[in-house]
Amino acid sequence: MTKNPPAFSCRRAAAKDLSELHKLLLDALAQAYGGGLFFASSQAFDKTLSFKKLQADCARGEVFILEERGEIRASLSLEGNRIYRFFALGAPIGEALDLLFEKAEEALVAKGCEECEAEVLLPAPELFRRRAYLLSRDVTRRFQSEIVMRREIWRKTLFPRELWDAYDKDLHKIEGMTLARGEIPEGVYHLAVHVLVRREDGKYLLMKRAKGKHFAGKWEATAGGNALKGESALKAARRALREKTGLIVRALTELGRERSEKKRTICIQYLCAVSGKRAVKLRRGATCAFKWTAHANVLRSKNPLLSRLRPYILKKKRKKGSS
Repeated sequence: MTKNPPAFSCRRAAAKDLSELHKLLLDALAQAYGGGLFFASSQAFDKTLSFKKLQADCARGEVFILEERGEIRASLSLEGNRIYRFFALGAPIGEALDLLFEKAEEALVAKGCEECEAEVLLPAPELFRRRAYLLSRDVTRRFQSEIVMRREIWRKTLFPRELWDAYDKDLHKIEGMTLARGEIPEGVYHLAVHVLVRREDGKYLLMKRAKGKHFAGKWEATAGGNALKGESALKAARRALREKTGLIVRALTELGRERSEKKRTICIQYLCAVSGKRAVKLRRGATCAFKWTAHANVLRSKNPLLSRLRPYILKKKRKKGSS
C-alpha cells in the first residue's frame, strides 16, 4: 500500500472547492504551455475547462483532490472507467501523486471497472509507468514550432488489492494473519506459484512480456503469480495458468520450492504437461507473443527469466532418463 506523506492528504472534492479547483486547472495549463491560453478554444479543452462539467462531477463525488496542508495541489475527475482532468500545480512528490491515483483506482474497482483509461493534457510519463499504465495514444499539436496542446491516453488493467495468507518458513499457514503487498513482517512469507508448460514433443512454452511490463520484450517460460487468501497452491497455479496462457488443466507436477527473503515469498514451481495442439491465449497488457522452443534453447539462454529454470529442466530430464 502507498504510504501517505504526512503533509499530504487525499479526499473527494466538495462544492466549496469548486473555485479553487477551476483556478488550479487554468494555472496548471498556463504553467505547462507558457502562459498562453489561446489553445483553450480547441474542442479537446472544452470539457476540461467547463465549470459546469466540473460542478456536476463534484456533485456526483467523482472529483478527487490532493492537498498539502490544506492547499489543493492536484486533482482528477472520473467518468465511467476514465480518469481525466488530471492537473498538478508545482511539483507534488511522486508518492503523493501515487496516493491520488490509488484512491481513484480504488473507486473504479468499487464500481466494477476492470480497465482504466487515463486522458491527460499535462504528460507525466514517470507517474503512469510507475503505476503500470501503458501509453495508448499521443497527440501533439504545434503552432509556429511551439507545443500548444499535448494529449495522451494511458490504459491499465485494474485489479482489487490482493490479500494473502501468511506462512512460516516451513510453509505452515499462520492462522489469523492476513498479508498485503508491502506489509509483511520479519519471519513471515506469502505463497507464490510458477508453472512451466511442456508439450508432448518436449518443447516448452515461452511467453513474451508486453511493452510497459518489467523485463518488457523478454521471453519467460512460466506462468505464475501470488496465491490469494484462502487459495491453495494448486488452485493458484491452475488459475495463473488459465489467466496468462488460456490453458485449463488439472494435473500439475511439483518440481521444487524456493524461499526468497527479499520478496518474502515461498515459491512452488510446477510442471504442466500438455498433449496435442492446445490453444494458447495472450493476455492483453501482459504478453504480446508466444512460441514453443526446445529445452536446449532454454538451457543455453542468458535471459534471467529463463536461466533460473535450468535446475528444474535438468531435474526433469534426469528423471525421464532414469525411468
